[in-house]
Amino acid sequence: EIKDCIRHNEVNNLDYIPCDINLANADLFLAGVLSRETILKRILNDDTVKQYDYVIIDCNPSLGVLLMNALTASSGVIIPVQVQDFAFGGLKTLTGVITQIQETINPDLKILGVLPTMVDRTNASKRVIEQLESIYNNALFNTQIHRATQAVESTKQHKALCLIKGSKLGEEYIACADKKNWCVIYGGTTMTGFNFEAMLSQNNQIKQIPLDMLVPFHNHQFSLYNGERRDDMVESIRKNGVMTPIVCRP
Repeated sequence: EIKDCIRHNEVNNLDYIPCDINLANADLFLAGVLSRETILKRILNDDTVKQYDYVIIDCNPSLGVLLMNALTASSGVIIPVQVQDFAFGGLKTLTGVITQIQETINPDLKILGVLPTMVDRTNASKRVIEQLESIYNNALFNTQIHRATQAVESTKQHKALCLIKGSKLGEEYIACADKKNWCVIYGGTTMTGFNFEAMLSQNNQIKQIPLDMLVPFHNHQFSLYNGERRDDMVESIRKNGVMTPIVCRP
């Protein structure tokens, strides 16, 4: 049972499930399993797991069966990106996989944001961040995780960076955990059933303004959907209207 796999770390005050080298062969073991993308979701559908406020699934930088399972079982995904050209090139492929999962297996999956990591002062790092800002814009976390030897020391001490006094990296991770830095991105079909009035009553930062106060933004980047995604979006707009974030300057 899953409760027998859970361990507790007293220093960091968290529960976790460890893995071993056998996990590297998961794609091979699961190749012939029926509905293999939903195995983790079924395992986590347990009363023991439901007692936790959050369950974080840490994934290797791979597009295999393990990632598919994690995306299928999750309600949200944070995408950490090393600010290197190679890692940036794989980001488009990953977001494509997430879109496929949203459209087929898990329509409730949301991208919580793209998090730049291992940031340094090199021109390569600066170039990749500029590319991330131009493409992902508001989906990019306000926080950046910088490259530092503190990460190595944290691993050596078996202690979370945010618990190490005076750790700049720890402060960055704490800032990352602040929901004010999150930007939730919904798939093309997840607006259906959106209750604008309920959101207005729950969040005093959302306001209704007259349309004649709006001015066009001609160079705005937007996406066009075709086929079923377009039809679903049109039907959602017909039922619920459109909600868009607006930057207001005095």
